[in-house]
Amino acid sequence: MYVLNPRLRKVMDFLLDNAPLDFSKTEIAEYSKIGRATLNRMWEQIENLGLVIPTRKYGGTQLFKLNIKSELVNKIAEIMDRIEQSEEKSEEETKQKEIEIDM
Repeated sequence: MYVLNPRLRKVMDFLLDNAPLDFSKTEIAEYSKIGRATLNRMWEQIENLGLVIPTRKYGGTQLFKLNIKSELVNKIAEIMDRIEQSEEKSEEETKQKEIEIDM
């Protein structure tokens, strides 16, 4: 079973939340709350997998956006949705147990 590495998950979460918009690599790192050097180490893999596509240049800086036509991106989005739903369900169950204990 393949699990998204936490840093890639942060990047994908940010890009999925902002799918129609394009960003520089610096912005992607900043808004994903990972280091720029970390993103640079991952970037070749991100591009080779077709997760992002270049859109335009802004003052010499290449901008990228999520490749929403990618089957892999759609699968990752589906997996991340399931993970989020599972985490929410676990939190809800934990809160319910806490309420039962308090009674």
